[in-house]
Amino acid sequence: MYSVKTIEMRLGIDRDKAKEIRGLLSGTINPMSYRSAKKWFHECYSSPSKIELIHEAINEVLGGYGIEAIRDNQWSSYHCDIGLVYVNMGDTYTPTVCYDTRKDKWFLSSWGDVVEAYPSRFE
Repeated sequence: MYSVKTIEMRLGIDRDKAKEIRGLLSGTINPMSYRSAKKWFHECYSSPSKIELIHEAINEVLGGYGIEAIRDNQWSSYHCDIGLVYVNMGDTYTPTVCYDTRKDKWFLSSWGDVVEAYPSRFE
């Protein structure tokens, strides 16, 4: 798990936002305390997953442009061919909060850097 300072530095955000993101990722802050996550939850017929709600809350904290996904060459019964999910920050190489569906892991990076680092996975 990333420290508040690491989140602050890697994403270029203030300490309060970094604390919120750390709390959401560690489970000490409930994503349903965010307007966007709560609204989305109540609009869905089938409830979004906890990971999806956390990502929606992080999007609100960062002031991002929504949650987007990148397909890869693998397949699972839940995520199908979605390998990477991230907060769209408006630029391919702007650091953001990403979730690797294959590794079930949160990390901080730009999605462009991830795709370039693993060309055989993200063809």
